[in-house]
Amino acid sequence: MVEGLKVILTHPLLRPLAGCSATMNLFNHALFAVLLLYVARELALPAAALGIIACSAWRRPLTA
Repeated sequence: MVEGLKVILTHPLLRPLAGCSATMNLFNHALFAVLLLYVARELALPAAALGIIACSAWRRPLTA
């Protein structure tokens, strides 16, 4: 694992790609957490509807 991380951090193309991917994942997950709170509190959807929304957002990675 350390060896792979060393390769990524020293490679001139892989380092920015890994940084971009990590940044996008961080902000996408933060946005989704805020969206779930908004839907639960402001729209007052029941837990079942909230679960359907959460599952539909993750549907593509689960089927791939």
